[in-house]
Amino acid sequence: MIISFFRPPFSGETKGPAHTGRETVKPDFSLYITDLKPDDSGIYSFKPEGPWVTNTGATNITVSETLSNPVLWPAEAIVAENASVSLQCNTSNRLDVNVTWFKDSNPVLDKAVLFNRNRNLTLTAVSKDEEGMYTCKATNPVSKATSNPSKISLAYGPNNVKLNQTGTVTLKLGSRLALLCTAESLPEAQFRWFFNHTNMNVTANTFSTDLTAWEDGGNYTCQAYNSVVKKLASASVNVKLTTQESTPPGSGLTPGQIVGIVIGCVLGVALIGGLGYFLFTKTALGRTEQHSSNGNIPSAPGRNQGVTDTKPTPGEEDIQYSTLAFKANHPPQPQPAATRPLESNIIYSEIKKK
Repeated sequence: MIISFFRPPFSGETKGPAHTGRETVKPDFSLYITDLKPDDSGIYSFKPEGPWVTNTGATNITVSETLSNPVLWPAEAIVAENASVSLQCNTSNRLDVNVTWFKDSNPVLDKAVLFNRNRNLTLTAVSKDEEGMYTCKATNPVSKATSNPSKISLAYGPNNVKLNQTGTVTLKLGSRLALLCTAESLPEAQFRWFFNHTNMNVTANTFSTDLTAWEDGGNYTCQAYNSVVKKLASASVNVKLTTQESTPPGSGLTPGQIVGIVIGCVLGVALIGGLGYFLFTKTALGRTEQHSSNGNIPSAPGRNQGVTDTKPTPGEEDIQYSTLAFKANHPPQPQPAATRPLESNIIYSEIKKK
């Protein structure tokens, strides 16, 4: 009972156990309920008492709530191929609330399994076709609301595992080794490092160590693991130690290469200089021989041997230069005194070949 109301000549009312303080009865026996709640839903009946009231009645009232956005869990799921995945739409459990599912804004595929009044969705034998964004929508007679998206992805990898150094590298004893490991994987790969098959207890994708002893040379391995598909892949590098400074590939020239370039430059300069000297000397000698053939080589004044005042013979008037040659084992002999004194204005001498 909510309330009993007395009609005049009687007056007053009696409140029952279902009265919440929000119910009142008007003089015409109308029942008013304020601030309706979903719990107010139910069957309401009127039961008259007394000889002057004969009509009765009942009605079913449903109070629908204004829905808030459902919460879809998990927000992201990474699934191995052919595995199963379940999504849960958390919304009102009232009977007037209906739930529908969507993938990329389209109704879910027929292979989806729905239960718990559509509050749960399960996908089996997941493949590429099931990848995408999922949402659930809750509706009732007075409102509707859409959940947050949940992303379903197909796991893969680890593929293409690489180190920043590969093959065999030579490093100087006492230097530092720094390695970076990468892999294509979903979810992200988990890493472990090994040295000569011994676990180094490093789980980051980077590894570094100081190469202080000859025993630090050997095989360094990065192992990548995908926890969803249960797959392993690895990459290795072999480190050799030396007492000489190593030159990373592409970083510059080796000392031997530098020495070779310097020697080549010196030889090139010497060759060019020698060639230039040869050409210059050859040109100078050519000019000297040309002058000699023309009889135009000067004889230094005051240095002539056998000076005479003999008159030139016909055809020899143009002789202005001469070439003197002496043999070291036959020094020139003094010439007899001239029959006539030398004239001071004579500046040339005539040398006759015997």
